[in-house]
Amino acid sequence: ITPAITTRRAAGIDVFGLLGFTALWADPSGTYDRKLGVWIGSTYVMPSRPIYWEQYVHRTVEQFTNDIATWVVWDRPDSEAFKATPREYTEQMLAVAHRAALEANPRARLISGGVTRENLGPFLTGLAEAGAGRYLHGIGILPSTSPLAPEDGYMDVELARAQRIRRQEHLAPDLWVLNLGWSSGE
Repeated sequence: ITPAITTRRAAGIDVFGLLGFTALWADPSGTYDRKLGVWIGSTYVMPSRPIYWEQYVHRTVEQFTNDIATWVVWDRPDSEAFKATPREYTEQMLAVAHRAALEANPRARLISGGVTRENLGPFLTGLAEAGAGRYLHGIGILPSTSPLAPEDGYMDVELARAQRIRRQEHLAPDLWVLNLGWSSGE
């Protein structure tokens, strides 16, 4: 991915990195099929041991220290496929990633993976209760109204609601809107 990063940076684009997903061999329920010579499992689960996640984060952030300073930790930590509570995500992913990333690059900034609009209330509240703000420089949200335009999907209402929850729960990190998308016609 180095050529893609170099090209984007040369064009003046600030490149963010995504930390995730889990290697198949690190899936707690993963198995190795000797006949096929492949691992079978899920990449959407927490690694079976924290040291696997810690080493992955450390090595990745260290390798791209000169090119990437901001890292998104996981994608959609509220998804049903991930099956983690906000507390589990905070303690087993964010806390570990924070320690490893800052050791590899003291200038690293961490943003949580984007929380979908359907789960903003409970997940943001859960992150606050778990103390996620200690480990983050920003909280990712996905308020996309796709396939509707933002105006038709009440994106302004969703963003205002997310800010209210953030203030009520005393979450210090700013909200970062990630992955906006909607159709723009034919």
